[in-house]
Amino acid sequence: MIKVKKIHQTLESEESGLSEKQRREVLEGLNKKPILDSGSRQLFESGAQRDIQKGKGRNDLLPIHGIMRVSNIFEGGAEKYGDDNCRLGMPLSRYMDSGLRHWFKLMMGYTDEDHAAQAAWNILMFMETKFLIEQGALPKELDDMKDFSTCENSMKTLSRIRESVSAFRKKKENS
Repeated sequence: MIKVKKIHQTLESEESGLSEKQRREVLEGLNKKPILDSGSRQLFESGAQRDIQKGKGRNDLLPIHGIMRVSNIFEGGAEKYGDDNCRLGMPLSRYMDSGLRHWFKLMMGYTDEDHAAQAAWNILMFMETKFLIEQGALPKELDDMKDFSTCENSMKTLSRIRESVSAFRKKKENS
């Protein structure tokens, strides 16, 4: 509730950098959240009714133990870098690289840290960052993932790898 009040105070002040009209529109949007409705109802024995759950995800099936382990990674990151640092924007490839490294260390039996939770954290933040990029909240340049969906893109990557290997071999021969 304190954060919401702070947002309202900032928006109501001229320090927000928004015009009066923009501030009014944002504040109206914060105060008027629609209640989404599928049009279908679930009826209970008591007579109560609610919108159906289908299509809204099954949060009751989430793995609580795993989520708690990942929440420890979020806590450690917040202590080290500050709250929401991971949402300020990092290239998607950084999450992929780190996630794979932790997954490989888990597969190799490393126990120096919770590699499963670290891998899961990186996957979740990859998904979150991708969503924020798609919503326009983060710059599209952060989506630096290689596109292997076409033969042409795959061939470009293979050609780059061949060039790197060739340059390495030449360098080795000359030394």
